Amino acid sequence: KSFAEAFKVLEREGFLRHLRVTNQEDIVPALVMTSILSFSLYEHVGMHLNLFEQGYEVIYPHNKNFWRRALYANIIGKINFPSALLKYHGNKLMGSRLDSNKEELSNKYLDEFYGEDRIIGDLYEKKSSEEYLYDFF
Repeated sequence: KSFAEAFKVLEREGFLRHLRVTNQEDIVPALVMTSILSFSLYEHVGMHLNLFEQGYEVIYPHNKNFWRRALYANIIGKINFPSALLKYHGNKLMGSRLDSNKEELSNKYLDEFYGEDRIIGDLYEKKSSEEYLYDFF
Protein backbone atom coordinates (compact mmCIF):
# COMPACT_ATOMS: atom_id res chain seq x y z
CA LYS A 1 0.00 0.00 0.00
CA SER A 2 2.75 2.48 0.85
CA PHE A 3 4.47 1.68 -2.47
CA ALA A 4 1.29 2.60 -4.34
CA GLU A 5 0.92 5.82 -2.35
CA ALA A 6 4.55 6.79 -2.99
CA PHE A 7 4.07 5.95 -6.68
CA LYS A 8 1.05 8.27 -6.84
CA VAL A 9 2.99 11.07 -5.19
CA LEU A 10 5.67 10.79 -7.87
CA GLU A 11 2.95 10.85 -10.52
CA ARG A 12 1.34 13.96 -8.98
CA GLU A 13 4.71 15.71 -8.91
CA GLY A 14 5.30 14.82 -12.58
CA PHE A 15 8.40 12.69 -11.89
CA LEU A 16 6.84 9.41 -12.98
CA ARG A 17 4.51 8.27 -15.74
CA HIS A 18 3.38 4.68 -16.16
CA LEU A 19 1.07 2.95 -18.62
CA ARG A 20 -0.18 -0.56 -17.96
CA VAL A 21 -1.70 -2.24 -21.02
CA THR A 22 -4.08 -5.20 -20.81
CA ASN A 23 -6.61 -7.08 -22.90
CA GLN A 24 -10.06 -6.69 -21.37
CA GLU A 25 -10.70 -10.43 -21.17
CA ASP A 26 -7.31 -11.28 -19.65
CA ILE A 27 -7.78 -13.11 -16.36
CA VAL A 28 -4.30 -12.45 -14.94
CA PRO A 29 -4.84 -8.74 -14.04
CA ALA A 30 -8.28 -9.75 -12.74
CA LEU A 31 -6.62 -12.00 -10.17
CA VAL A 32 -4.94 -8.94 -8.65
CA MET A 33 -8.22 -7.02 -8.49
CA THR A 34 -9.86 -10.02 -6.88
CA SER A 35 -7.12 -10.04 -4.27
CA ILE A 36 -7.74 -6.32 -3.68
CA LEU A 37 -11.34 -7.15 -2.86
CA SER A 38 -10.03 -9.60 -0.28
CA PHE A 39 -7.74 -6.95 1.21
CA SER A 40 -4.50 -7.91 -0.51
CA LEU A 41 -1.37 -5.83 -0.09
CA TYR A 42 -0.91 -5.57 -3.87
CA GLU A 43 -2.42 -2.70 -5.80
CA HIS A 44 -2.22 -1.77 -9.50
CA VAL A 45 -0.56 1.58 -10.11
CA GLY A 46 -0.36 4.00 -13.00
CA MET A 47 -2.54 4.66 -15.99
CA HIS A 48 -4.37 1.66 -17.45
CA LEU A 49 -4.98 1.19 -21.18
CA ASN A 50 -7.70 -1.46 -21.34
CA LEU A 51 -7.99 -2.94 -24.85
CA PHE A 52 -11.35 -4.30 -25.98
CA GLU A 53 -12.22 -6.37 -29.03
CA GLN A 54 -13.20 -3.05 -30.57
CA GLY A 55 -11.83 0.10 -29.02
CA TYR A 56 -10.14 0.89 -25.73
CA GLU A 57 -10.54 2.75 -22.49
CA VAL A 58 -7.98 4.63 -20.43
CA ILE A 59 -8.62 4.59 -16.69
CA TYR A 60 -6.67 5.43 -13.56
CA PRO A 61 -7.22 3.53 -10.29
CA HIS A 62 -8.99 5.81 -7.81
CA ASN A 63 -11.89 5.53 -5.38
CA LYS A 64 -14.46 7.01 -7.76
CA ASN A 65 -14.05 4.17 -10.28
CA PHE A 66 -13.40 1.32 -7.84
CA TRP A 67 -16.62 -0.59 -8.59
CA ARG A 68 -16.22 -0.13 -12.33
CA ARG A 69 -12.72 -1.60 -12.14
CA ALA A 70 -14.02 -4.42 -9.94
CA LEU A 71 -16.70 -5.20 -12.52
CA TYR A 72 -14.09 -5.31 -15.32
CA ALA A 73 -11.95 -7.58 -13.19
CA ASN A 74 -14.78 -9.93 -12.30
CA ILE A 75 -13.37 -13.45 -12.59
CA ILE A 76 -16.84 -14.98 -12.91
CA GLY A 77 -17.20 -13.17 -16.24
CA LYS A 78 -13.86 -14.66 -17.27
CA ILE A 79 -14.68 -18.18 -16.11
CA ASN A 80 -13.42 -19.94 -19.25
CA PHE A 81 -9.99 -20.14 -17.63
CA PRO A 82 -7.47 -21.69 -18.61
CA SER A 83 -8.40 -21.41 -22.29
CA ALA A 84 -8.86 -17.66 -21.76
CA LEU A 85 -5.36 -17.44 -20.31
CA LEU A 86 -3.86 -18.78 -23.51
CA LYS A 87 -6.02 -16.62 -25.75
CA TYR A 88 -6.10 -13.29 -23.93
CA HIS A 89 -2.87 -13.16 -21.90
CA GLY A 90 -0.49 -12.75 -24.78
CA ASN A 91 1.27 -10.21 -26.89
CA LYS A 92 -0.19 -11.37 -30.21
CA LEU A 93 -3.75 -10.31 -29.39
CA MET A 94 -2.52 -7.19 -27.62
CA GLY A 95 -0.46 -6.22 -30.67
CA SER A 96 -3.45 -6.77 -32.92
CA ARG A 97 -5.67 -4.61 -30.71
CA LEU A 98 -3.04 -1.89 -30.50
CA ASP A 99 -2.77 -1.94 -34.29
CA SER A 100 -6.53 -1.58 -34.67
CA ASN A 101 -6.41 1.54 -32.44
CA LYS A 102 -3.12 2.82 -33.85
CA GLU A 103 -4.52 5.84 -35.67
CA GLU A 104 -6.25 7.25 -32.60
CA LEU A 105 -3.59 6.23 -30.05
CA SER A 106 -0.73 7.63 -32.13
CA ASN A 107 -2.15 11.11 -31.51
CA LYS A 108 -2.19 10.65 -27.73
CA TYR A 109 0.52 11.35 -25.16
CA LEU A 110 0.64 9.87 -21.69
CA ASP A 111 0.87 13.31 -20.08
CA GLU A 112 -2.45 14.21 -21.74
CA PHE A 113 -4.16 11.34 -19.92
CA TYR A 114 -2.63 12.51 -16.64
CA GLY A 115 -4.11 15.94 -17.35
CA GLU A 116 -7.72 14.73 -17.80
CA ASP A 117 -9.78 15.02 -14.61
CA ARG A 118 -12.32 12.46 -15.86
CA ILE A 119 -9.50 9.87 -15.93
CA ILE A 120 -7.35 10.70 -12.92
CA GLY A 121 -10.12 11.51 -10.47
CA ASP A 122 -8.71 12.88 -7.22
CA LEU A 123 -5.01 12.18 -7.92
CA TYR A 124 -4.02 15.85 -7.68
CA GLU A 125 -6.14 16.53 -4.61
CA LYS A 126 -3.91 14.34 -2.44
CA LYS A 127 -0.76 15.18 -0.53
CA SER A 128 2.35 16.63 -2.10
CA SER A 129 5.64 14.76 -1.86
CA GLU A 130 6.72 17.09 0.94
CA GLU A 131 3.58 16.36 2.98
CA TYR A 132 3.89 12.64 2.21
CA LEU A 133 7.49 12.50 3.45
CA TYR A 134 6.48 14.36 6.63
CA ASP A 135 4.12 11.47 7.48
CA PHE A 136 7.00 9.02 7.48
CA PHE A 137 9.50 11.00 9.54
